[in-house]
Amino acid sequence: MRNKRNINLAQLRREVAELLKNNKQEHARIRVEAVLREANLLKAYDILELFTEMLAVRVQMIEKSKDTPPDMLEALSSIVYASQRVQLHHLVPLHEVLVCNGCLAPSPARGGDFPEMLAIRALLAHKYGKEFVAEAADDSICRKWQVNENLRNCLAVEAPSPELKLQTLSDIAQEHNVEWDAHSAAMDMLPYNHPTTAPGYFNSERSLSGLQASR
Repeated sequence: MRNKRNINLAQLRREVAELLKNNKQEHARIRVEAVLREANLLKAYDILELFTEMLAVRVQMIEKSKDTPPDMLEALSSIVYASQRVQLHHLVPLHEVLVCNGCLAPSPARGGDFPEMLAIRALLAHKYGKEFVAEAADDSICRKWQVNENLRNCLAVEAPSPELKLQTLSDIAQEHNVEWDAHSAAMDMLPYNHPTTAPGYFNSERSLSGLQASR
């Protein structure tokens, strides 16, 4: 899964570079959002892989505990939070661990439905209550259950900021040696008085670090 998404991300970056090369600025600014979304999903999967590995190792301890173990709260709530937002291929081995330990009944795979995710979610709801699952999945109150903040940011549905899009476009142009007028793009994408719209900003050594700091 990670290799497939890395390949997909690289392809998306090449597509954006080609759009910049062909001076299709508007298309590149739209397409770069797909780059950012894919990069965030990769980060989210890395976080979730860590949490699911922890859950698989401690499944017997969790089975015996009446309350949510304090040092497992972030992992459990984050898995619940992500269950409605991403297709968690990483949880297939975890589902098998839970079945082997008698925590779940075997469920036949159905293409695209990811029944193992639904089963794990149902298990946690049965173990710790429907209120826990509902609140951990709710953006407005999930902090109560210590859902990982980086994971929330990676799975956010908000459009990326113009500064982040401009930074990513600039990075892609440099990566693929594409001549690109970053200053003109900044003038179009950012407020008039933004520091990056100053003449010569993108020719200075401080340009990239300054843009990152301004986000």
